Amino acid sequence: MKKIILLVFVISLISPWAALAGVEMVTEHKDNNGTAMLHKASIAKDRVRVEMAGESIMIFRKDKQLIWFVQPKRNSYIEMNEAQLKAIQAKMGQAQQMMAAQLKNMPANQRAAMEKVMGKNNPLFQNLQQPKKELKLVAKKQKCLQWTCDQYALMVNGKKDRDIWLAPFDVLGMSADDFQAVKDMSEFMESMINKTVPGIQITSTDFLHNMPGFPVKHISYKAGGLIDATMNLKSVSSKTPDAALFELPSGLKKQKAF
Repeated sequence: MKKIILLVFVISLISPWAALAGVEMVTEHKDNNGTAMLHKASIAKDRVRVEMAGESIMIFRKDKQLIWFVQPKRNSYIEMNEAQLKAIQAKMGQAQQMMAAQLKNMPANQRAAMEKVMGKNNPLFQNLQQPKKELKLVAKKQKCLQWTCDQYALMVNGKKDRDIWLAPFDVLGMSADDFQAVKDMSEFMESMINKTVPGIQITSTDFLHNMPGFPVKHISYKAGGLIDATMNLKSVSSKTPDAALFELPSGLKKQKAF
């Protein structure tokens, strides 16, 4: 389950701020304590690499239909692919059968409570369901970092989740089509999650990739309107990444995903 949560995190972290062929960019992420981390994204035609704060690396390969999560300090990696998805589904099916057998022997009140926890009303599953999202224009043509942007508020279920500053694509030398490789990655991860976790149906890809511009800054908020995290685009440039960036480093040990 922790690795499923990681997939969701990566979708939200990378999807709006990466581009397609021949692009490299660096973003700075600050938490509410002011601790800053740099993330670097390298994107080619059908693949994406993200280095997260020097601690972990994610590589998406559309041609192989997989994602590698690399942990250099542990000299290991995790691979997520269709075969693993089927294995996870089989394990979950076995677990559900075992739980069903155990429920038969429980008192009626305990059985009802367990069925509620296991069902689609589970708060964990509800939190992972796709919420209602809406972008509201706050101000046009504001100076943000070194770009002229439009400021939007991202509303989630009627409450402001974050402020986002969007720059026109052409100002950064790209177009909306440059997002296709990352959109493919997002759809791949969404499919993995939706097929694996009971009651889950995440469909954020279209929303993320139909924003009217390129996010160069965002501030997210937690309950009470306090700042939770900030993202700033530090640099973006047209550059063909080295093909070796999208291969697994030699000598890594493969770890089980679940």
